[in-house]
Amino acid sequence: MKNHDFQELVDLNLSGLVWDERKRRRVLCAVRKEEKPVKRISRAFVLAAVAVCLSVTALAAGVVFSNRVDVTRLAEDALFQKYGVSAEMLSYFSRDIEDQTVRYEGIGPLNYVLGRYTVTVNGGKADAAWSWDGEPTGGLDSRAWGAEQLQEMCDECRRSINAIDYYVMKAEVIAQKNGVDANKGGVLFNQAEAEAQQEKERRDAEKAKSLARLSISEMETIAREAIALRYNFTPEQSACLTSSEEGGWYRLFGDDELPCCAFFFSLGYDEDGYQGPGRGAYHATINALDGTVEDIFYDADLAGNG
Repeated sequence: MKNHDFQELVDLNLSGLVWDERKRRRVLCAVRKEEKPVKRISRAFVLAAVAVCLSVTALAAGVVFSNRVDVTRLAEDALFQKYGVSAEMLSYFSRDIEDQTVRYEGIGPLNYVLGRYTVTVNGGKADAAWSWDGEPTGGLDSRAWGAEQLQEMCDECRRSINAIDYYVMKAEVIAQKNGVDANKGGVLFNQAEAEAQQEKERRDAEKAKSLARLSISEMETIAREAIALRYNFTPEQSACLTSSEEGGWYRLFGDDELPCCAFFFSLGYDEDGYQGPGRGAYHATINALDGTVEDIFYDADLAGNG
C-alpha cells in the first residue's frame, strides 16, 4: 500500500469519527480477535490499529496525574529496584502518603514480619528504606520477611484459598516469640460511631456531587485511561477491565476536600475471562472539577485470595 493510498483510506473511513469509551473497547476487542496475517494485513485490521492509535494518543494527552500519583509511582519503582518488592506484593501493606513521603506498613498480623518501607521523594528521585534493613531474610522462620517471602505468599495465595491463613499463623508465632502482640492496634467502632461516619460520608458525597463539573461517564473514561497508562496495560487488559455495578461514588478527597469521584475496577475475574498478569482490583479517584487523577492504586487482592 502506497503512502498516499493509506492517507486516503484513513481520511475516507475516519473523517466522521466520534470517539467514546464504548467504541474504543469494541475496537480493542476487534484487534484482539483479528487472525494473525501471514503475508498480508487486512484492511479492517489497518483501520482498527489506526483508530486505536488515534484514541490512545488523544486520551493520553488529556490525562493529568496529580503530584500524589507521581510520588507514589516513584516510590513503587524505588521499592522494586532496591528491595524487589513489586506492585503485587504491596497488597499486603497499607499505604500512607504525606507530602513527598510514602510509607508502606504490613497489614494486621503481618505487620511485625513485613515491617515498614519508607520512601522519600526529592527532585524526582526516590530514596527507600526498610525498618528491617540489615536483618537476614532467610525463610519463613526469620523475623524479617522480604521479597522472597512475599513472592512465595503471592504464588501460594493464587493457588490456594487457605494459604493466607498459614502465613498469618507463622507471622503471629514469630511476633509472639519476639514479645510482640501481632493482633493489637485494631480500630473498633461502636454502633453510634459507625452511623456517624456513614452520615458524614453521605453529606460529603452530596457536596461533591453538587460541585461536580464532569459527568460520571466522562470521569470513568479518564479513570480507565489513567489505569491503562499507569500500569502499562495491553489492549487485552484494557478491553477486559470491568467496572463495579455501582459505578463511581462521590467523595471529598484529601485535606483540601476536593470534590471527586472514585471508581473501582476488576481484572481477571470470572465475568471478564482474563487470565494474564495484572489480575486484581484497580482504584482511581478523579477530580470532578477538572478531571485530574488525584489517586490511583492496584490491589492484587491476594490477602483475600484473589
